[in-house]
Amino acid sequence: MYFILIKDPLPERKILIEVIEKIYSFTPEKAAEYIRENPGFLPECLSLEKAREISGKALNYSIETAVIEEHALAKPPEPGKFEKAGIKPEGMVYFLSPDKKMFLHFEKIFLIAAGITSEDILIKPLEEMQKEAQDRLRENFGSSEQTKPSKPLVPRAFIFFNALFKNLFYRIFPEPPSQILRGKELCFYADIFSRVPPHRLRMKHDEFDYSLLGKTKSYSTIENFRTFLKELDRISLKAVKNETFRAIINDRNLSVHKHGSLSAYEEEIIRLLTFFPCKS
Repeated sequence: MYFILIKDPLPERKILIEVIEKIYSFTPEKAAEYIRENPGFLPECLSLEKAREISGKALNYSIETAVIEEHALAKPPEPGKFEKAGIKPEGMVYFLSPDKKMFLHFEKIFLIAAGITSEDILIKPLEEMQKEAQDRLRENFGSSEQTKPSKPLVPRAFIFFNALFKNLFYRIFPEPPSQILRGKELCFYADIFSRVPPHRLRMKHDEFDYSLLGKTKSYSTIENFRTFLKELDRISLKAVKNETFRAIINDRNLSVHKHGSLSAYEEEIIRLLTFFPCKS
């Protein structure tokens, strides 16, 4: 199997979509979906001749690529999680745990990648939400210990609409609500690659302590994530960054920079490390 990798770490997605449309006769929707699922890769080929042909066609549209066999692709190190960090003029202070403080000099950072995915989240079961609503009502309208009612104090309208909702819900979904009530949320990731162990540090926007941002810290975890990446960008000027990283720190429209999944983001990291490996 031969893979066709785009060399530019910051390829314009709009241009890539147009090129893939023309080379493979994809619809705009199919081309955009392909880019989200395979960022930085053109469709793989079984033969070297075909891969070189596609690579030549891409070059006609000013997209420089490389044809690489599967065994030659980079193998990224496993991500290590860190929970808090602060940016200093000479590098980054970070914590692997509350009592394990580390320092990473900016000259040791050679690559920073960011990813945006849309992931499933489990919403609380219906019964649990009902109980919480009843508890809140008790807090707002509750009685003293001497006159505590034997049944939950719930307005009649709540009882009526609750019963109506449950009736309709179970008609449509015969499974227990706890198994099917799901939602989607945007998740932001950043991976920092260094020449010293741990070679890869990963942060997720809503699982990070931003207290070291100081006065620039806001109530929004996404804004804090963006602020942190801006500060990181300022001290790591020589490090390679991907297009999604640039889109986040420059506050661009992020919908066109989403990855199809966390594994798609990992594919982009493989591409970046293939072209920009760790050098001592």
